[in-house]
Amino acid sequence: MRADKLVVVGAELSLQHEMTQLFNTVNAPIFGTDAEANVNEWSQKLEEITGFDMKEVIGGCIVADFITDDYKALVSEVLAQALKDEQTNWEFPLFAKHGARVDLLLNAVARSSAAGQIVAVINVGQNITELNEERFKLQKERKEAAFAGMDLGAGVKSA
Repeated sequence: MRADKLVVVGAELSLQHEMTQLFNTVNAPIFGTDAEANVNEWSQKLEEITGFDMKEVIGGCIVADFITDDYKALVSEVLAQALKDEQTNWEFPLFAKHGARVDLLLNAVARSSAAGQIVAVINVGQNITELNEERFKLQKERKEAAFAGMDLGAGVKSA
C-alpha cells in the first residue's frame, strides 16, 4: 500500500473514532445510514428513546425495519437527497421497541470519506414527541371549543 493511501485510511479511522465518541456523548438523537439506507451509526440517545440498542439496529435498513409504510417513500427520498449533498430538514415517526411512536425532527447531511466521496448520511435531530402530543391536544381542544360554540350559538336569537 502506498504511503498516501495509508494516510487516507488513517484519517478515515480517526474520523470514524471521533464520530463514534460524539454519538456516544451528545444529548441528541443521531443515526447514520450508508448509501443503501442501512444503519451504520446509532446514538446512545436513540437507544434511550427507542429502546433499541446499537447492536440491534446496526446493519438493518432504517426504511424497511423502523419506518411505517406511510413514511417509507418520504424517508427514502430524504436519504437520497442527502446522498446528492442536499441538506434536508425533515420530521418523521420512528417506532420504539415497545411499540410507542417517537417523533423526530432531523437534519440529514451527506457524510464524505477522507477522499471527498459521499459515502453515507448522518441524521441529527431532536425528539419532538411531547411537543407534537401537546400540539395535537391543543388542536383537538380548539376544534371541540369551536364545535361547542356553534352548538351554543345555534339556539340564540338576535334581538
